[in-house]
Amino acid sequence: MKKLFYILLFATLTFGAYSCGSDDDNEPPLEFDDWNDKRSPNYKPEGYNPIEGEWLELGPPNPIFMRIYNKDFKELYCTKSDNGKWNEPRTLGTYKINDKEFKQDDNYVIKWNITVKDGRKRLTLTFMDNTIRYYKEKRKED
Repeated sequence: MKKLFYILLFATLTFGAYSCGSDDDNEPPLEFDDWNDKRSPNYKPEGYNPIEGEWLELGPPNPIFMRIYNKDFKELYCTKSDNGKWNEPRTLGTYKINDKEFKQDDNYVIKWNITVKDGRKRLTLTFMDNTIRYYKEKRKED
């Protein structure tokens, strides 16, 4: 009878310990609130990418630098050659985005803000107290 009691006790404790385990699917928590990730409380099923498009540097009358954010969340940059034509875009990697910042592949988090001034959209990027401004305009091929 003692053996039966110990077997039942052991089975009960084993089952009890197992049932107290986590119900999680072992998914790691989000390190960055990517609004395109289904695990995010701010998930946007229709997609969220307000910085999508081509952005020219703000400053010189004839910009020579352009950042491109595409629908596949790839960040590219492009420079203008001496003849005034845009060179082929080069990739900077992919990014994740939310309403205030985006995170690049190399784990840099950059704050972003879009405003409208003089009828043009302006993108302000801030990283480690450095600010860069771009404006959106349809790309003109020379």
